[in-house]
Amino acid sequence: MNDYKAWTDVTTPMMLAEQGRLDRKVFTDSLLAELKDLSVSGLERCDRKPDKTRDGKCPYMYSFGSRSVSLFDGNTGKLVWDSADLFEQLIARLAPEYFNWNAKKNKVKMDKRSGDKGCEPENVTVGLVNNRHYVFVGLERTSGIAVIDMTNIDAPFLADFYMDPLDRGPEGVLFIPAEQSPLADQALLVVGYEYSRTLTIYTVK
Repeated sequence: MNDYKAWTDVTTPMMLAEQGRLDRKVFTDSLLAELKDLSVSGLERCDRKPDKTRDGKCPYMYSFGSRSVSLFDGNTGKLVWDSADLFEQLIARLAPEYFNWNAKKNKVKMDKRSGDKGCEPENVTVGLVNNRHYVFVGLERTSGIAVIDMTNIDAPFLADFYMDPLDRGPEGVLFIPAEQSPLADQALLVVGYEYSRTLTIYTVK
């Protein structure tokens, strides 16, 4: 999906500065240079109520989430659990050279996506295996598959993680329970990778 300008509020700090919407006492030229790769929201208008400031310039910007997976109560909408920086901490430890790299470009460059959605958890599906509830998360830009055990919703934990740089950009994630699997009594996870144009089938035990 493309972020066409007519349909998105994604912009850059430099564009906000060029539009005269930033407080340049806060966002100096040197700071803007440091933030050049950051994606921010273009919705904040400090020249209008209710966010209007004294001079109509914004001393802040909002970047985008999410870089995590959240669990909500389906009845109340209350946040029950959030993975916070779990994925990025994991990748930094296991494969630091691939930390927030841009798998779409297929060039291993650490930190390339740190200012723009990070590892980008985009696809989520759930599955039941041996009476345990799992959440399978596709990290699009890092290209990993994280498996979170949600059996105890008060204490979810990372059960497994898989990443192969040959499979890049998980775009579709499908769980096949054991009773519907073409392999006898074997649950499967089917992942379609957009950037590498590959299809991988994992066994889930």
